[in-house]
Amino acid sequence: PNPVTDKLMIKGNLSEIEAIRIYNLNAQIIRSFSNNFDKIDLSDLESSIYIVSISSMRGLYTVKLIKE
Repeated sequence: PNPVTDKLMIKGNLSEIEAIRIYNLNAQIIRSFSNNFDKIDLSDLESSIYIVSISSMRGLYTVKLIKE
């Protein structure tokens, strides 16, 4: 769900995901994940807006994330 408080949950075919990257609004990579995509712990991130980029076999998907 968006906004997120502690855990970012990814739904879908997780086996197709190659990487997930979380960027701040200055386009700096804050987190990068290459496995264990089902529940991503974001509890230590400050409340802000982030960009989530998901690379998969089907292409690149980008979405805005609100962290409370």
